[in-house]
Amino acid sequence: MVDAKSRLQQVSQARFSVTPTYEVLDVSGAGHSPVFTIKVLAGGGVEAVAEGRSKQTAQQTAAAEALATLEAMPVEPPVERVAVDEPTVESVVAELVAETAEPVTEAPERAGAPLN
Repeated sequence: MVDAKSRLQQVSQARFSVTPTYEVLDVSGAGHSPVFTIKVLAGGGVEAVAEGRSKQTAQQTAAAEALATLEAMPVEPPVERVAVDEPTVESVVAELVAETAEPVTEAPERAGAPLN
């Protein structure tokens, strides 16, 4: 079975190409019995805060909460790229040349040069 942190990473990367990040917000309690407050930020703007007697426990709890939020979100269908008739470089150049070129009705004369 996959733990909550691993599953959150899988879902967040698959849906948003984002790896979750964890931040220790606070450490409280006595030195021999600390309480860690951890915040996780995942894809889609999902975040969760949880407490635990160890960093790992707090991270797993925060990940489980974020995962529940993420999995409740609707999955957006992939955006289909619609083919559009875009002009090619060649067609743009040809159009510009046609617009700016003056029609040539006679061959230009060269002073004293024979025509080939």
